[in-house]
Amino acid sequence: MDKKQLTSRERMLLTMEHRETDYTPCSFMIFSALKRRYRDDWKAFIDAQLDMGLDAVAVMPRLLCAVHPDVKITEWKEHPANSPYPVLHKKYDTPAGVVKTEVNQTRDWPHGDHIEMCSDHNVPRSIKYHVSAREDLKSFRYMMLPPTAEQIRVFREESAGIRKYAAEKGILVQGEMGVLIDFMIRFSGVENLVFMAMEDPDYFEEYLSMFWNWTMQRMEVVLDERPDLYVRRGWYENMSFWSPDMYRRFIKPYLIKEAIWARQAGVKFGYINTCAYMQIIDDFMDIGIDALIGVDPVQDHQLDMALLKQKIGNDICLWGGGNGFVTIEKGGEAAIRREVNDAFDILAPGGGFILSPVDNVTISTDEVFGKVDIFIDAWKKRRCVN
Repeated sequence: MDKKQLTSRERMLLTMEHRETDYTPCSFMIFSALKRRYRDDWKAFIDAQLDMGLDAVAVMPRLLCAVHPDVKITEWKEHPANSPYPVLHKKYDTPAGVVKTEVNQTRDWPHGDHIEMCSDHNVPRSIKYHVSAREDLKSFRYMMLPPTAEQIRVFREESAGIRKYAAEKGILVQGEMGVLIDFMIRFSGVENLVFMAMEDPDYFEEYLSMFWNWTMQRMEVVLDERPDLYVRRGWYENMSFWSPDMYRRFIKPYLIKEAIWARQAGVKFGYINTCAYMQIIDDFMDIGIDALIGVDPVQDHQLDMALLKQKIGNDICLWGGGNGFVTIEKGGEAAIRREVNDAFDILAPGGGFILSPVDNVTISTDEVFGKVDIFIDAWKKRRCVN
């Protein structure tokens, strides 16, 4: 193939396969600041990235969760005298019992007087989590049903439109992110989940199995739509929370199965893990990951990029090399250019590298977008392989 004729999709796939490309791609793993500018117009969001020269990715729609039709939901708000914040309550009456959750409605709470069933914002504000004891699982199962036929129909219809637009633009299609620990933490809290695994591993295994069966039912639907890349969230699946032995016992076996499922469907398997994973990079090789998404040279204080490249960079595509929050949002031009150059010097040799700020660029000001332009300019000065 003539390298000059590569589409962005071809470039990204060849990079993940460690094959020759025309140049090293740059694809932002998350770009909230730009996305907010276009609100729900995903086409405009893609086009804006393409106008910047980036290797944009078209992401399939969210596959909605299904709750048993007999579950009755009640929400209310109280103002306890001993609390600086109002407390929001939510109760799910299920055929097997009651599930309750309570959160502090802090000043920065984004959901009004409502508690989203599954939100990152719940975790640091929760007083009572959905699942806090083993007996809660019996009721919680009624809130973890596979997608309904109607939800699947809508998902497939919307996915078809996204795939069509991606084909027109020649860009990669990414399936909805798979989950396990990341979502379990939203329902049980970080400390509770870790102590559960240490003190009652049988209970933790039962909870894990229930959640994994739920996520695999969703993964099956996503893989049926044949995205180019299936991404598994693993922000909370690292040594900031788990020991290597716990990771290998509780998390790794499920990841192996997911990677096999993706491979059998002809879909690349990407794994987001952004810090404290150097102790388990050999395990990443065992799992069968195609792309490790989130190589962060700033906020991952345990990262050794040279060692990472040496040990797995010839087999697993490394996606990252920059930092969004510290370097782009808060740094100066010299720091931004130095970071891009370091990433190319260490991660690019031999291929298998996609440049991105990790995790996200969130601030939508002209100043920050000017720094994004510097990051992109530094990439363009280094991106050509030959």
